[in-house]
Amino acid sequence: MAKTYLCKNPACSLGTVGSPGRFTGGITADQLHVLTGKPAEKLKSGEDYGAGFCPNCGQKGAEE
Repeated sequence: MAKTYLCKNPACSLGTVGSPGRFTGGITADQLHVLTGKPAEKLKSGEDYGAGFCPNCGQKGAEE
């Protein structure tokens, strides 16, 4: 089974008011570049993107 993560960022559109969003996997460097404008070649896997990072807002989620 895939790991599930919770996005507790209150500004994220993934969840609803009072309920964190759930996701599996994570955001890629290219997706984070489009979302934030940070250069993809300067992002580090596991620190800035990858499994556990919300695909909607890019924040690190909590493993469920």
